[in-house]
Amino acid sequence: MALGVGGSLGAGAVISLLSPTPLAAQTGKITGIVTDIATGAPLPGAQVFLDGTGRGSLTQENGRYFIINVPAGTYTVVAEIIGYATERRDNVTVQIDVTTQQDFALEVEALTLGGIVVSTERVPLVPE
Repeated sequence: MALGVGGSLGAGAVISLLSPTPLAAQTGKITGIVTDIATGAPLPGAQVFLDGTGRGSLTQENGRYFIINVPAGTYTVVAEIIGYATERRDNVTVQIDVTTQQDFALEVEALTLGGIVVSTERVPLVPE
């Protein structure tokens, strides 16, 4: 460390010695694969997210997903895709600098849609 005039530390050096050093990011990561329970095939395009946080990811072609920079804590992880039942995992713990593995095997679920009714007024082709 360089000393200033007269053997004293400069003001900037003193301030930097007294300042707390910034801590590294206190986060972890959640990763896994989403598959079809019946066939074991990966499900690309499935949405995996931490309920109530706005953090999430879509699965890649191989069914893998990664959610990075997750603050340490306990979360509910949800996996969903159209045509399959939504699956939730409660009490998933994320630790600092640790990768947490959460795989999902989703079951096919039939979608039911309400009937569609189309109505119109009858208009004569030739005015009366």
